[in-house]
Amino acid sequence: MKRAFLAAVFMLLPAFAIFAQEPLEPVKIKRETLEDRLDAAEAAVVGVVQSVKPVEDEKLKHARPVLEKMVAEVRVETVVKGVVGGGTIYVEFEKSRLREMPPRTVLEPGERAMLFLKRQPGSGAYGFIDAYSGKMPADDRSVGKAEETAERAGWKVALSASLRLSKSEFQRGEPIPFEVIIRNGSASPVIIEAAVVPPRDILVVDGGGKKIKPSRPYADARQRARDDFSTLPPKHFMGFSGDLLEYFPITEPGTYAVTAVITPSSGARIGLPAWTGSVTSNTAAFIVR
Repeated sequence: MKRAFLAAVFMLLPAFAIFAQEPLEPVKIKRETLEDRLDAAEAAVVGVVQSVKPVEDEKLKHARPVLEKMVAEVRVETVVKGVVGGGTIYVEFEKSRLREMPPRTVLEPGERAMLFLKRQPGSGAYGFIDAYSGKMPADDRSVGKAEETAERAGWKVALSASLRLSKSEFQRGEPIPFEVIIRNGSASPVIIEAAVVPPRDILVVDGGGKKIKPSRPYADARQRARDDFSTLPPKHFMGFSGDLLEYFPITEPGTYAVTAVITPSSGARIGLPAWTGSVTSNTAAFIVR
């Protein structure tokens, strides 16, 4: 029996020798170039890491897994691609307790970097495009190249607004109809609050440049719901119309000017990556006689 065991061992030795000579295949990083990372990302931002902490997981409370789930709070400085709701985002990633080659992408407090992100399913947080190529140094050259690439590819959100009046002269007390159009000129869809909200988004001044105060102060403490937002596809537009006299006491004859300064509500509280920048329309002058 001992001889049979030794014979089996000797028969297996060549196989082990062949296996030992096979080089270990390195982990392949599919997205090595800036262009590849931008193409794979739903959103790309330049930001500064404010804090990093472990994510509580009841299932792993008494275990010590090799990969520890972390979440980083990141203050966004610049949006290179896509739509990012609010000035602060949360990025989830996995940190290995072992030394890996190549190392996983991790974030550290105080770090400034360009991040390539995708939405985490069922969460308001983001994750990296993959475990190994989710960030790059945020030096001026890299950021400039990234912004040029995103602009050229149409990945950078390009919203514009236009305002028009039904005519340029009105009689005192006559309705003053206006229309605001918001256009998405980029190649990416944009989630945005589905209405222009007067008087929050409308500015009226008289001939001397003095701002006309609204008839009643704008106060809308209502919590926004998903139904208050819509997705504006690439190269599409949405519009809003109304009567300036419903919102502003334009009672005196004279020259006036109206501009739309649109600042939509954030969808962060309900987990929507809604656009939260500001876009200003043209200015339309009119006369009240």
